[in-house]
This record gives sequence, structure tokens and C-alpha cells, in this order.
Amino acid sequence: VARLGGRPTRATAALMAMRSKGDIGDSAFLLGKIHADQLGSPGAAVQWFETYLSESPNGPLAEQALGRLLELNRHTPKAGCSLAERYLQRYPQGAYAALARRLRDEP
Repeated sequence: VARLGGRPTRATAALMAMRSKGDIGDSAFLLGKIHADQLGSPGAAVQWFETYLSESPNGPLAEQALGRLLELNRHTPKAGCSLAERYLQRYPQGAYAALARRLRDEP
């Protein structure tokens, strides 16, 4: 509720409290969204999306987490290309496939 209500700091605190009690759920993904979309912290967002993928590699938000990583790393050629290959192996027809192909094929 705090995240959607425009209170990212409060949302972050609530999600971190959940994680400290062992209830990770989709909290890492949500923390990534908060840092990317509301707090303007792309580095922290990357870390949280990667955390989500390590905790839930086949989770319901795995494709979106990997796609968000593509967006956040699109200006970093080496990382972007590596992520693009990773994305296309798992989701060749996914929502971020066009971006992944563009990143993979850039010189």
C-alpha cells in the first residue's frame, strides 16, 4: 500500500522488515521496482532484481525481473549483451525479447 501510495521509504522499510523475519516472498522484486521507479537508484534496483532471480529463478516475476535488468543495463554494452543472451535463452518470445535482440546485436 505504501509503495502504491507514493511512500517508497515506508514501503522499503516494510519490505525489509518482512525479509528480516524470513518472509522473502516477492520482496526483492518489489524493492527493485521501488529503487528503479520511485527512488531513482538504478544500482540498488539492479542488486534487488538480481537478488530476486537468485532467490526465485523460476518465480512468477522472473521474466519481468530479467527484463527490468535489461532496461537498467542497456547503456552498459558488456552487461547488456550478457543479460540479453540470458533473457533470450529463457524467453525468446517474451515481452523484452525485442530489446534483448537489439542489445545482443549492437556492435
